Amino acid sequence: MNKANKKKMAVYLLIALGGGWLLQLAGLFLNYGMYYSIMVTACMFTPLIGTVIACRGFRFKRTGIYWHVPIKRHFKWFLMALWMPALMTFIGAILYFCIFRNQFDSGLGYFISIYNVNGAYDAQAMPAHMLVMIQLVTAVTLAPFMNMVFALGEEVGWRGFMTPMLKEWFGCKKAMVLSGIIWAAFHYPLIIFAGYEYGVGYFGAPATGMVAMILFTFSLGTLLSYSYEKSQSIWVPVLAHGAVNAVAGAPLYFMKAGTTSYILGPHLPGVISVIPTFILALLCIRNMSKKEMYNKAEKYT
Repeated sequence: MNKANKKKMAVYLLIALGGGWLLQLAGLFLNYGMYYSIMVTACMFTPLIGTVIACRGFRFKRTGIYWHVPIKRHFKWFLMALWMPALMTFIGAILYFCIFRNQFDSGLGYFISIYNVNGAYDAQAMPAHMLVMIQLVTAVTLAPFMNMVFALGEEVGWRGFMTPMLKEWFGCKKAMVLSGIIWAAFHYPLIIFAGYEYGVGYFGAPATGMVAMILFTFSLGTLLSYSYEKSQSIWVPVLAHGAVNAVAGAPLYFMKAGTTSYILGPHLPGVISVIPTFILALLCIRNMSKKEMYNKAEKYT
């Protein structure tokens, strides 16, 4: 943990976290309409900006980030990045609805209530089930690629720059936990003041939501870091992050109308819904730790 790298990390966190918080708060307090959307979108790029400024460039020699796209050599990782988030979201939703069967609404009450605001939804023009089907198909085909533009802003910082440096300093297990905490903290203004991811009125809000977000970001962040380590391409976690943003909230459509809090699920960040992802993350950490121990042993032989 040399002085130069400490300075890089300090600069990075100041811009990634500090800049992200300022943009989120600006969006929250200036306006809840257009300005809110613009500011929240802009804050996704502060990790990228922090990396570029901290490293004084974006090339591999300065950042250590692998920018190449080895599709032929690591095709399976790109395929997993595209569809694994949907699979984990689906499994998590099933787990949630198996526990809370009374929350499931095959009539899409929650979806219709959301889309019926200000008369935005016309049931005669297109049935709700048809609209949901179109959105789900889009979420596992086109939307992940469209979301890559915004996911790149985060993944370059979180997975490309920050987590590898934390692993070098603290080892795999501690790095994954620290990375998850920092990534969760990035979302805290939105969780505290806008009910981001978990709604409002849940037990212990917003503190329990802040803790739940750590569980989610640790789980997802570990899988994204593992995919980056295996593929040696930043574009794999970028695609996976885009896929998560496209599909993670879809299970909410099947909840009853009037639901205002969903800290337990059924969407992917829910405490119960994220359990399958959390288990998979632990398995990935075990594999990464074994590789880390092997590399250390090889180094000293």
